[in-house]
Amino acid sequence: MKLIFFAEGGGTIGLGHLRRSSVLAQEFLNQGDELEFMLRDESAKEWLKKKKPKLHIRDLGKADCDVLVIDSYLLSDEEIKEMFPAKLIVGFEDFDESREIFEIKIAPWRGNNPKLQIIDPEFRQFVRDENNEKINKILITLGGFGTCENINKIAHVVREHYPNAEIAATVREDIDCEGITLLRDPDSMGRLYSECDIAISSGGQTIFELAATGTPSIVTSHTENQQTNISFIQNLGILNYVKDEEELRNVLRELESKSLRDEQTKLSKHAFDFDGAKRLIKLIKENV
Repeated sequence: MKLIFFAEGGGTIGLGHLRRSSVLAQEFLNQGDELEFMLRDESAKEWLKKKKPKLHIRDLGKADCDVLVIDSYLLSDEEIKEMFPAKLIVGFEDFDESREIFEIKIAPWRGNNPKLQIIDPEFRQFVRDENNEKINKILITLGGFGTCENINKIAHVVREHYPNAEIAATVREDIDCEGITLLRDPDSMGRLYSECDIAISSGGQTIFELAATGTPSIVTSHTENQQTNISFIQNLGILNYVKDEEELRNVLRELESKSLRDEQTKLSKHAFDFDGAKRLIKLIKENV
């Protein structure tokens, strides 16, 4: 079976779309299928070459295939039909709407089924059993919204309650935030999750990786589509969503409790696993 994947990534979009669709593509490849992965952002291409070197990457262009997988909001239905003649079109949906062009919609939030979330198996090795007694390190990871302004705003509140904790932040650009360890293009996000006591994240794909590894987390929202992810994970009773600085202060205070962090770790690990891509591939192949 031949597949074409098209995903957006890089810049202010972040890498969430790219991370989940590349995991699905890699699993298809592992099962012996033929595929090409299309991108149009150079930084996204470099990331994918580094993380998934076995995937064949090419620029966006017209191509025939058996199955087309779209992880983008930016291509219209008309553009998709024109560029990609396909027997079956599969699409990721993060908004509370339905694009009719997608014959299979990857939207685990609709059925509230965490077992269909696509999480890279590489994170399996970083699943934690329990948490440290004290809060010594806090990770801020906001994806494409990791600007100095956003990071400093969160770090200011963190220091009020944990003045001696180390604060680290992942960034996509060369910026300077005083007193914060800045991590540009880290080799392993899973290792960063395992080394922190609390992670503060935006509401993209990262929150599912944090949940699967059992990392106590606080979630903020920067775009409309993130609200779907946040609502999905709130319904499971895990992670902590904050809308403003006062709510962030309250949750940071609550998470000082090791027993609360351990309970959230237990719930997260129970809800998620690393076989979502395999389950989705079975569904797709049944419909080709």
